[in-house]
Amino acid sequence: MQRSHDDVQDALEVLAADFAAFGRAMGRLIAGEVESFQGLSGLYGLKEDVDPLLERLVRVQASVATSMDALVTAGEPPSAKAVQGLATRVTLLDAMLDQLNRFLTIADLRGASDTSGDLLRKISGWIGTLKGWLAGMRAQVLAMG
Repeated sequence: MQRSHDDVQDALEVLAADFAAFGRAMGRLIAGEVESFQGLSGLYGLKEDVDPLLERLVRVQASVATSMDALVTAGEPPSAKAVQGLATRVTLLDAMLDQLNRFLTIADLRGASDTSGDLLRKISGWIGTLKGWLAGMRAQVLAMG
């Protein structure tokens, strides 16, 4: 069964809106709790790892948002290549969140829980929420292809 042009356009618009909301939530997390963690990350030997990761995370998120907006604006069903590229970058965001979570674990093992345990748990909880959100969006992207 072939989907109509309007169905695909509607799906793209919903996905783009969902991703914009994801970007705002991720931005608030980074500007709040993760920024606090960044301040502490130097104490646990992670600053040189956390800072570049966050820069890449923000850059890839912005790139995906731009791609989604371009697909919505184009008004045409995306090509299989565009869908796969989008799914790959959403998966990359998920992997970077995993990496941030590993840094939280390293900080915890190095004693961060003694002074910042609530912060680490809060960030980890947010990461789980954002990863779930990405899984849903990845399924939406793949459903279009």
